Amino acid sequence: MRAYPGLAAILLILLAVSCSDMSVFGPQDAVPASIEVRSLRDGGLVQVGDPLAYVVHAERQPGEDLVLEATLLDAAGGEAWSGTLASPQLEEELKLKPPGLPAGLYRLKLVLTRESGATVEKELSFFYVTGDFAIEGISSFPPTIQPESRILLKADLRYPDGFDPYVRWTQDGKPLGSGRVSEGLAQVGWQAPKEGVYPVQVELFPTPPQDGRDFRFTSPLLATGKLYVTPSAAAASEELGPLESYYLLFHFDGSLRDAASPEAAEAAAFGAAEVSKAGLRLTENAGVRYPRLLLPAAGGQPAPCTLTLRLEVAEGAAGRDLLATESSDRAFRLKLALDQEGRPWAELLLPTGAAMRLPSGMPPLAPGRTYRLDLSLLPGARSLTAMWFLDGLQTSLATVKAEGGAMQAEGTTLIGGENGLRGLISELGVYYLDEGKRPSVDPGIYRWVMERRLGRRLILAEGFEGSRLPEGFQAAPETAARLSGGSLRLDPESGLTLPFFDLNAAASGETVLEMVFAAPLPAGTSASLTWESDGKAFLDILPEGKALAAGKEAASFPALTDTLQLELGEKSLVLKLPPPSEPVLLALPAPALGKERWLKLSVRSPAAETGVSLDRILAYYKAE
Repeated sequence: MRAYPGLAAILLILLAVSCSDMSVFGPQDAVPASIEVRSLRDGGLVQVGDPLAYVVHAERQPGEDLVLEATLLDAAGGEAWSGTLASPQLEEELKLKPPGLPAGLYRLKLVLTRESGATVEKELSFFYVTGDFAIEGISSFPPTIQPESRILLKADLRYPDGFDPYVRWTQDGKPLGSGRVSEGLAQVGWQAPKEGVYPVQVELFPTPPQDGRDFRFTSPLLATGKLYVTPSAAAASEELGPLESYYLLFHFDGSLRDAASPEAAEAAAFGAAEVSKAGLRLTENAGVRYPRLLLPAAGGQPAPCTLTLRLEVAEGAAGRDLLATESSDRAFRLKLALDQEGRPWAELLLPTGAAMRLPSGMPPLAPGRTYRLDLSLLPGARSLTAMWFLDGLQTSLATVKAEGGAMQAEGTTLIGGENGLRGLISELGVYYLDEGKRPSVDPGIYRWVMERRLGRRLILAEGFEGSRLPEGFQAAPETAARLSGGSLRLDPESGLTLPFFDLNAAASGETVLEMVFAAPLPAGTSASLTWESDGKAFLDILPEGKALAAGKEAASFPALTDTLQLELGEKSLVLKLPPPSEPVLLALPAPALGKERWLKLSVRSPAAETGVSLDRILAYYKAE
């Protein structure tokens, strides 16, 4: 989910008025006059019991009496109240307190009359309300917007009980939709165009307009945001990126230039190392030297980062070194290599302590196939956590002590070498900053792999490799979910809601949704499916083997262990089970009132002490 900062209710104090507000007496009158309403503008809000402040600007001619008439009209145009003030004080703030009117939309009309019969008028509309109204934010689902995709925009609204506010959506000045909250207009669908940045605005009005007409004024309760339409997964580059997130990045696309630091000295090849558009090819006793430490440091300590290698090994690569990087004082060193079976491993030397071996938990790498290897290093107060990933999936997790000492930020890096890799390295990068420019391990490893595997069919891929809750995921209570060791951990008796899934007609065919948990699900866990517009779950799935739908007999199936997989069609959904069990066919009811099909999936953890750990989520369309 992409969220934009909400704008609180604003009551404007207008001390200057436009030309249309400055109606004056005709030419026969020597002195102009005007009425200035100071406490609000057209369409503003007034709390019940609060007065309206205004000023009469005029000069009284000798012996002349001025008369000010005030009239309040209700939303239907009928007179709700009127009053007359003879000889109003001039150039001083006056107060008008609406007398005992119910909440609603009113139009105030002030008419100032001279003895000559000349008049000046001032009119504006306002909402007479009780309680707070605000737009606290705008969210988009899914959070990542791709060209030609269907997007759900949702406003987070605050308003008092008893009100049914009116909402108006516009995109770059063009209407997207308007109507009451009860009619579902707290949200609106939007068809994303080509890549670019598109402004969106939502306005909140305490009451709807009369007779199907729209308001001519802009609400003071408004929020604006920008919708960023990014390249589709089908068009995603094969290269690592974005560039600004990388401390070091070699594309090996015909050069040895570090794309993340173009001002740095270029790496130097030796032996029979060859670099071409295909990548860096290494053979016996060949490699590349780079006069820079591969990993970032902060305050004398390793900073959070992810080292990524995309490579293809050749025959005879087992037992050889991939790379080594070492600080200038030799207090810090990281080495990556293959064991005698061809399995990756790492050796880490920290400023205080002996070198530590970090097995990857991966199978041997087979010649002739391109792999993506990732090693994420996440320092703690007195420890360092290392996580290995192979083609987007986590294979190992280790935490080692890391106390005291300091490392230099300068150093050198060797790729290959005397006992170096035989094979092709197509890319080498070190991720260290997230999109908010915060120090981070790479939070999108699984998503990157799935984007290239599924292309336009991909809806959502989340591997929880980072340290912050991904956009669009909501925990209840907010502090109940955290990322740790490559999993999302949900506290006992807590809930987690995923980003919405598009099951509208524009979505092609069946949708596959797969949730893989890091451990077998404890009894009492539940997964609930809800149409976003309905607010009430139409299906609850219990891992002990029950599917509960309102008004229907419970469906039974063998207990689930660590995977929940669903295939959702137009009118049915299938719960997939591991062989030899048969899949379970369940009904998929239509949303109430024929609203759009935006599916919300939530998980509830039981009271068990361990809670629930979620390893990854994948959602995609089965066909283009």
